Amino acid sequence: ATTTNTGTLGTVTNAGTLTNNTAGRTGAVTNSGTVTNAGTIASLTNSGTTTNTGTVTGTVTNTGTVTNTGRTGAVTNNTNGTFNNNAGGITGTVTNNSTFNNRGTVTTVTNNGTFTNYSTGVTGAFTNNSTATNAGTVASLDNSGTFTNNGAISGDILNRSAGTFTNNANGVFTNFTNYGTSTNNGNITNGSITNYGTATNTGTINSGTITNNGSFVNSGSSNSTWTNNNLITNTGTLGNGTNNTGATVNTNGTLGDVTNSGTVNNNDSGTINNLINLIA
Repeated sequence: ATTTNTGTLGTVTNAGTLTNNTAGRTGAVTNSGTVTNAGTIASLTNSGTTTNTGTVTGTVTNTGTVTNTGRTGAVTNNTNGTFNNNAGGITGTVTNNSTFNNRGTVTTVTNNGTFTNYSTGVTGAFTNNSTATNAGTVASLDNSGTFTNNGAISGDILNRSAGTFTNNANGVFTNFTNYGTSTNNGNITNGSITNYGTATNTGTINSGTITNNGSFVNSGSSNSTWTNNNLITNTGTLGNGTNNTGATVNTNGTLGDVTNSGTVNNNDSGTINNLINLIA
């Protein structure tokens, strides 16, 4: 069955083909067929295929395929669902339990599936419990899954104990706190770093301060001021720092000025600019 609407419909259950034109208005739509919307829909439950260039004023619940270049309310994308939010598309809060591809704008995200934020994609606060890749812009990140950053994260980053965070880009953030596993292969130019887990730098960190309470392995370079309360292994270049009581620095690389009340092992190829060795 085929329906074309340029007027007003109440609640719609569609297993055929529904075209809601620009002037069309409908109530709640339940779709297991094909919907094309350029008008206004009150809410959408989709297990079929929906293309939205108009407005869904309420919630969208999806187990089918939705392609959006219009505007929607909150989105719940469940098992077997694919939601493509294309350039120009705007959604409310997203809870993703399946596959979500974003090239538009999303208010906030809770990801329990696979979320790809492309270069034109913008999201608000992002909570990741599964797998996410960013090449666009994310406002802030709370990560308990696997997050790969090839874009920009403008606010705070919290990488929890179950989290794996990899930065391959020019990372810009306010504060990065790591309890899990983090790797920087890019260039961090802003923000302070606090590590309680395992952190590895193969890139460049020229930002605020680095405070290490876990394991920090550096084969890259950093001119940030550092404070070590546990273990640093350096084969690259680090700036000026303080190694506190009970902490250890093993270096085969280059260090700036170091104030030491713990243990510093300056190995064969190691260079320390100036060392102040305090009474143990």
